[in-house]
Amino acid sequence: MPVLDLQENFQTLDRENMLQSIEDMPAQCMAAWEGMNSITLPTHYIQANQMILLGIGASRVAAEFVQAIALKTSTIPIEVLTGPDLPTYVGSQTLVIAISYTGNTREVAAAFRSAGERGAKLFGISAGGDLAALCRKYRAPYFSIQYGAQPRAAIGYLIMPPLLALERLGFVEFETQDLLAKGVETLRQCAEILRPSVSTPQNQAKQLAQRLMGKIPVILSPDFLRAGRHRFQMQLQENAKTFTVEVELPEGFHTFIADLKFPQSIASELAFVLLRSQYESTGLREEYETLGTQLKQGHLQIEQIKLKDGNTFLDEQFGFLSWADYVSFYLALLNGVDPSQSGDMINIQASKVGLKAFFQT
Repeated sequence: MPVLDLQENFQTLDRENMLQSIEDMPAQCMAAWEGMNSITLPTHYIQANQMILLGIGASRVAAEFVQAIALKTSTIPIEVLTGPDLPTYVGSQTLVIAISYTGNTREVAAAFRSAGERGAKLFGISAGGDLAALCRKYRAPYFSIQYGAQPRAAIGYLIMPPLLALERLGFVEFETQDLLAKGVETLRQCAEILRPSVSTPQNQAKQLAQRLMGKIPVILSPDFLRAGRHRFQMQLQENAKTFTVEVELPEGFHTFIADLKFPQSIASELAFVLLRSQYESTGLREEYETLGTQLKQGHLQIEQIKLKDGNTFLDEQFGFLSWADYVSFYLALLNGVDPSQSGDMINIQASKVGLKAFFQT
């Protein structure tokens, strides 16, 4: 029996039950949805004429997810920032939403504090920490995450509050009332075909994990799927401890792939993973096909992930998150590592002896 079908052995490596958090994603989304019912947003927030979403890591993925959805209908510019410095234009007519599971992400808290000092319209999402304190200080609406897990394992709680807030304010519009619920249902449908109880011969996530073992995955997608692309890159690195590269298209066609020659041994180490969408432009689709032909001619490994036709744009955004989570979980098991364990963040400390970087080994 394939090793990924021996579920009784999973807990030997998955000591903090990352699998449960992956399977919880639909429930996380629904719990956050219910929790938002008790959040009141000031009516003057609808007057915002620009928007900034703050987030790093899983929170960045959440911010990019929301941005991709909002850009379909929003009439105001929307930026995602990962650093501590705000653009000069931020002021009283800017809506600034900060996302940080711990609430203590230094860069996010610094930018949020600066936004408060400039009189921006604020909304915070965290499980406490500095972000919660800043929301109290500026009397800003705040969503408290009630879910104990690694930050990356609470993605449903990071996505839904800002998405629902923007819908309430009119910056996100869904074509039908049940569109968001259908998006969450896509997560359940993905779980039905990707979860551990589905044996390897019928489970595409397990098969892909096997083919990625020992490789350097290169995740490629168009800009509108950047949340899924970043989720893949981050989950493969954090869960499976696998060095992963992510490339945005179409720029990658002209730069990353065009001159991939050295070191000469690199080709055999790479596995190109293409995230495909039914919403690709004709030009992008043709470039994808050309790329596939070139990679095959060069005897390079190419993988493609495409959800079933008929999914909405929102469904696809949710679906790729689910794929990233399951593939990274299975690859972690194949690599013999705990998917829940995280290496320490690089701590840069100024001291008399200089700067030191600390890594957990």
